[in-house]
Amino acid sequence: MTDGSQRSIEPRCSDLGSALPLIGTAPMTSRWWLIEHPGPWGSHAVRDASTSWIAACAQVPTDRARVVLVRRHAGFHDRHTSAGRRIFTFAPGDHVVWGRFVDDSEDPRIGDFDEVSADPVWEPVFDYPRVTVCTNGRRDRCCAERGRAALDSLPPDVLEHVWECTHLGGHRFAPVALAIPSGVVLGRFTPDSLIDMVRQDHLDLDTLRGRSDLTPPEQVGELSARRAWSWTSIGEHLRVSSTQVPDGSDVTVVVTGPDGPDGPGSTEHSVTVRRRMSAPAITSCAATPEALAMWEEVH
Repeated sequence: MTDGSQRSIEPRCSDLGSALPLIGTAPMTSRWWLIEHPGPWGSHAVRDASTSWIAACAQVPTDRARVVLVRRHAGFHDRHTSAGRRIFTFAPGDHVVWGRFVDDSEDPRIGDFDEVSADPVWEPVFDYPRVTVCTNGRRDRCCAERGRAALDSLPPDVLEHVWECTHLGGHRFAPVALAIPSGVVLGRFTPDSLIDMVRQDHLDLDTLRGRSDLTPPEQVGELSARRAWSWTSIGEHLRVSSTQVPDGSDVTVVVTGPDGPDGPGSTEHSVTVRRRMSAPAITSCAATPEALAMWEEVH
């Protein structure tokens, strides 16, 4: 029989997956919806939400929109004081985050979220989370343990802008975070790297999983360009395109640098990216090992 002390030292998926590459693993979507929800959060937090219109959001295809629940960290704000909830939405790379307030008596339809800019209930907002960190412990304990530990280490001025959220994907890379509104997804970050991101718009390239509006090979190509140009800002998007190499599985990715005094301008960075399968690895603490698709630059 396994007692409590033995369970406490069982290996975590984030330990077993520590050698797996981060880049090319960001979840892909064209839009994010963040719904303020104090919890508790189940293992499938959106689908199992007690509020029916939130649960209905789980029906939205993830390539069109990903829905996560968010809340301020308990160390910064009382989770149970709101009389309603806010919804934030953005497309990766937007310079505007849209928001609306939903009263507890309101039951909006999923379709209400489609025409954001055309609907007067949505307005540009400035009080939104700049970064969300997954702490959904019922989905995977790595996110709860490492995500919350990272949040607990943040100073108040940063914690004001860094919220908790439900499943982002990639427990094996915990702690995991989403930067808003760039759509950049992070893994294995440190509190210091979040502080630099919030205070100085500085992205630690070693924590980059990819931008969520890009395909996995494009995510790899963008990181290659960032390293080549020492480009660590997340405030401006790099322009990325890709083409399949004829008669092969390789992908050619072309990245164009942003204009401006600090950017490389119209300089192009081209790289070939190739898919390979990993040795069997687990994707979460409760999963069985499986081979995972990975993309890497061809030198």
